[in-house]
Amino acid sequence: MRDEGAALTGASQPEQIVSARGITVGQAFEDRAYYLESYQRSYVWQQAQVEKLIDDLRKKFERDWQPTHDDEAYRSFPTYCLGSIVVYREGTRIYLADGQQRITTLLLLLIILYDLAQEHGDAQHEVSRLGGTIRGESRSDFAVKVAEYEPAFRSLLQRHPYNPDTLATRMIWDAGEQMAAHLPATITGEALPHFVNWLLDRVSLVEIDAGDSQRGNELFNRINDRGVRLSPVDHLKDYLRSDIPARERDDFDPQWKAMTDRLGYRDANEPMTFIRSILRSQYSDVPQKSSERERARKMLDESPHDWLVENQSEIWPRPKHGDRYLLFKSQILPRHEWYSRMLDHAKVFNADFPTLWLNQRNGLLQQFDLTLAAMVPGESRTAVEKKTNLVANFIDLFVLKQGLLGQSYSQAELDAEVDRMLPRLRQAKDVKDVARELGSASQPWFASLDEVRTLLYGQANRPFVLYFLARITAWLEQHVAERGSVADLLARPDGRRPVEIEHLVTQKPGVYLDNGMNAFEIKRLRSQIGGLVLLDGSENASFGPLSLIEKVERYAPYNWLAASLAPSKYEGRGVTRFRQFRKKSGLEAHFKPYESGQSLGALVEERSRLYEEMARRIWSPSSLGFIVGKTPAGPASATSEPVASGARGVRLSDLIRTGLLLPNESLLGNRSGQKHRVTLLANGHIQTELKTYTSLSTAEQQLWETTSSRGWKIWQVESNGERLETVRERYLRSRYAQRRPGSA
Repeated sequence: MRDEGAALTGASQPEQIVSARGITVGQAFEDRAYYLESYQRSYVWQQAQVEKLIDDLRKKFERDWQPTHDDEAYRSFPTYCLGSIVVYREGTRIYLADGQQRITTLLLLLIILYDLAQEHGDAQHEVSRLGGTIRGESRSDFAVKVAEYEPAFRSLLQRHPYNPDTLATRMIWDAGEQMAAHLPATITGEALPHFVNWLLDRVSLVEIDAGDSQRGNELFNRINDRGVRLSPVDHLKDYLRSDIPARERDDFDPQWKAMTDRLGYRDANEPMTFIRSILRSQYSDVPQKSSERERARKMLDESPHDWLVENQSEIWPRPKHGDRYLLFKSQILPRHEWYSRMLDHAKVFNADFPTLWLNQRNGLLQQFDLTLAAMVPGESRTAVEKKTNLVANFIDLFVLKQGLLGQSYSQAELDAEVDRMLPRLRQAKDVKDVARELGSASQPWFASLDEVRTLLYGQANRPFVLYFLARITAWLEQHVAERGSVADLLARPDGRRPVEIEHLVTQKPGVYLDNGMNAFEIKRLRSQIGGLVLLDGSENASFGPLSLIEKVERYAPYNWLAASLAPSKYEGRGVTRFRQFRKKSGLEAHFKPYESGQSLGALVEERSRLYEEMARRIWSPSSLGFIVGKTPAGPASATSEPVASGARGVRLSDLIRTGLLLPNESLLGNRSGQKHRVTLLANGHIQTELKTYTSLSTAEQQLWETTSSRGWKIWQVESNGERLETVRERYLRSRYAQRRPGSA
């Protein structure tokens, strides 16, 4: 082994390849600065790695330290080794061949500790030690000499606000913030001076001196940092650049960096999310064997590089030099700028792309695969914008359909729909093609609008009901008052209390019971969609105990959907635009004020029909930009292919029509041990002993006196004991078999 002087100067005997020595953290930074070569990856440690380092150090320190220890006690603590770093020298500069992640993270820790020590009454000596260590060989720079990192280091040190503008600085800034939040009070309190000195003098590294840059390069290619090996992005980058034509080699690195910086400065994971979306959008039918696709999908999620390697014979059946680079140049690079803009519009409301924001708010964070599939590199920005809105509207309509049918609209359900649509949109050449394909696929969904008038509000579907009410409220505001947006209702950047769902019918005891209504009737009216409006949260609470006739005029100042209940909004001054809108929209017969003595049940039914008609205008094919044939009547999904077992809008009348159920069949329901028998009529309605209902859910709510519904899963056919869900699945399978290409 070389002596200490040799290790520091980089001098070595010609026959030696490397030498190694143990150094403390203090020695690693004292009077030193570390440089990085251009081939080095940027800082990539994330929260898990940062917190693991802090936890490892904390556990080791707390194992030995006691509050009764004096200032010198740490010197007798056992040492703790963090692992190795690899360095080499060029002239007077020390370069890190391996260990950048660990050294940079340690520097961040020293900066955070310096800030804490300044506020600590007994750590002034440690402030001086840390200040010199952070600066390394210079009193003005930082011990890790990377110009790109400097602003993040400086802002953390000076406690200044900072907005990172590259992926690497975002990672560094986030790591510093996470570290400060994760340091426990046991370290930041009384023990702080002891911990600082222990870290600098008793925590060590193994420094491997590679000698020169050639050997440093060799070692870099063989060694990765503990905890973070080459990331999937790094592997993919190496794979795509492996067959670059010589004339374009100088372009790849700056193009790749610009792309990852643009996508990753907000979220370090976004570049890889984008690349996965690109690969899914272009190669959703790879591998060709459907039985292998589930495993392939998991591989793509974990390692796109491995997915490409495994499937390259299908992606490039006639491979030639430059194919990999061409994937980057022709498919990935041209789409990243618009993808970045779509991310912006999904996170910050833009009136030109409203449903991007709505889809994000509804939990559909991966909504861009179809848009990327529909994009044609080189087409006009206008065409891309139109396609973006068409796809976003398609997804928004999917949410509406699922919500109205009482089904989940989670990412998994959307992904199944998207998988079916990707091949069709890849074949679409222009905006009309996209509008036609989306219109054809969604045409059966428009029948779900029949369900608006039967929509009931409960805790399980509160997000959907809030969303639905916000859509129709904002639509009316824009047409009557020419103001506001749905984001003004669902997101309050001004800090005001969010809007709340207001029940027209109060539940205060005695207000309506004296008028002959029982408690269940009141509860049901309160849950029907027509008995709901939106109000500012602060006002909603104050209206709670009032009867509708007492508060109807108080609704007038808030929004036109609530105000449309007030008689004063139908005559006199200031209502011209509302009157003109009612005539122009064809909704005049549906807008009616609430008058004293009017039946609340009749009012709620009328309002439910009004909401349905408004929804038909908001989500009409023409409003969404779709090209469709004649919108079919009947069940919402009677002609659509199932993507999984589930309702998908199937109605009892479908099961009767296909012979799976018989008219006058008896159905048995069992909910929480309470059982009821009903009769299925020929038109699909449900007959109980006292009344006929149009749907099982309505019958269930009445029979069990509840506002929630558990759907078909509580019912079975009395004659054979078959669960109604099973009958529905048989229907879906038969529909799918009939629609498969080549089926009879």
